[in-house]
Amino acid sequence: MPQPRYYIYLLKLTGDAGASVSDLEAYLSEIREAWVTLGGGDLQLFVTLGVYDAVAIGTMADEPKAAAFAMYLAREDLFQTVTMRAYPDDQVGAVVEYMAPLPTILPVRH
Repeated sequence: MPQPRYYIYLLKLTGDAGASVSDLEAYLSEIREAWVTLGGGDLQLFVTLGVYDAVAIGTMADEPKAAAFAMYLAREDLFQTVTMRAYPDDQVGAVVEYMAPLPTILPVRH
């Protein structure tokens, strides 16, 4: 069975949604429902301080569904998003192995 793919979505309320920040809890509930509808696995939602208003971290079976989720958020015009594919620490070794045969672009600085 393939390992789950992790995605991180940084969410910033748009102008219209930001004016009704009191609805944030309802927005997050709708986000969770959309994630489940797309077949997403575990989803954690966090309200944050700083540049972004919320962060969603979850697993999805494939990248097209993860992209569809990001486009759904944009279509609904509630959030601007930044989406990142994330690799858990037990996959870092594989990432490093793939890098091994690649040439060095710039001289290594020590």
